[in-house]
Amino acid sequence: MKIVILGIGETGYYLAQLLSQEKHDLILIEKDAKKVQYATEHLDVQIIHGDGANALVLEPLLDEKTDFFIAATDRDEVNILATLIARNFGTQRALVRVSDPTNLIHPLLTDDPKVSVLNAEMAVAKDLTRLVGNPSADEVEFFANGKAEMMRLHVADDSGIIFKSLKDIQVPDSWLIIAATRRGEFSIVSGDFIIQPGDQLLVIGNPEKSREIESLLGLHPVKVRRVILIGYNSISAQLARVFRRRNIEVRLIEEDKHKAEVASAELHGVLVINGDGTNDEILSQAGIDQADYVLALTHDDESNVLISLLAKEKKVRRVIAMTLKPQYNPIIEKIGIDCVVNPRSAIVDEIVRSIHHQDLSGLTILEGGKGRMMEFVIQKEVRLCGTPLTRIRLPKQTLIGAIVRGEKLIIPRGNDRIQPDDHVVVFTTQTAIAEVKKIFTP
Repeated sequence: MKIVILGIGETGYYLAQLLSQEKHDLILIEKDAKKVQYATEHLDVQIIHGDGANALVLEPLLDEKTDFFIAATDRDEVNILATLIARNFGTQRALVRVSDPTNLIHPLLTDDPKVSVLNAEMAVAKDLTRLVGNPSADEVEFFANGKAEMMRLHVADDSGIIFKSLKDIQVPDSWLIIAATRRGEFSIVSGDFIIQPGDQLLVIGNPEKSREIESLLGLHPVKVRRVILIGYNSISAQLARVFRRRNIEVRLIEEDKHKAEVASAELHGVLVINGDGTNDEILSQAGIDQADYVLALTHDDESNVLISLLAKEKKVRRVIAMTLKPQYNPIIEKIGIDCVVNPRSAIVDEIVRSIHHQDLSGLTILEGGKGRMMEFVIQKEVRLCGTPLTRIRLPKQTLIGAIVRGEKLIIPRGNDRIQPDDHVVVFTTQTAIAEVKKIFTP
């Protein structure tokens, strides 16, 4: 596909890295000369130095053969104007990133069915809602209208499967262990894979039977009764409302007095404390000793890390930190924080899903781009229909994780056959995406 990206900030650069790996025809536009120079030295794509909100810059780059125009700068007004220009020049589809939630309903954008408006904060809030609903998991995704669930789980140090190979482990029939991350290395696993302490496993199965796989891995989730949110913004406000609807006690700490007053007025049933989330007394006042979750959601990475470390010291069961710089994520996880979320990574995930929407029913980027989870709805023209799975030649490091047929979830075995209208979930690496799509689409 021909894809034009406006903006080579952290979002645009990370997006370009992922899409270039998929061998798309990419054009990047950036006004900042230093960013242009850096991208030129590190990316093998066409880069234009210019103002992407200027019609004279965009006109020679865009036409009806442009599959996607992606406006990914940090300025809403630039993204909106550039998107309107791009659509006027014939771009087939446009994806526009906005920071101000009010722009999600901008009439010039929502009136055009070929334009999708995306907000990073909403994407993060959605991810966090799923995580708090699954206390054992570090990552959660649902497929086939919620009938299949993927989770990323740590293996408990006292689990009975440590030092055993997968072929010697009695995995519940409703679950399948798909992949593993060990010391930052991601791999699709086979029967000879031996579980080691510290491993993170990607599993897929029946969301109604999650307790089975958690028990196998030695995990013992508890009911979430109290959550402490630190930092008042659109993310924490959305989470507070969701958690209150679930009858979870919510306490929010905000250092800025005016923001704390606004939060107190807008969040009914939430105890708002005006104070510094890194202060031991303030944390005690919020009842951290009885908290099941602490979510550090300020817009300062260093504060979030410090808050999270204090929460772990207080023996909080689960601690989640938000970071604005995705390169910090592996480091933060290594120092004992349970989970890290990043707005820019979340918005890139949403953009990549939208790009593949026509070919895929669902797509999730795994481990910073090293893996992909892809959901296909099988059409009757697909050649593999009716063929036993053992006879389907898949690329290396590729595995069929689940088949959903109507209301039935099938954990695939060798003699199973794919049928038309099946939802099929496939795990693979980023290098095999194009080959996998050829196999599962007409």
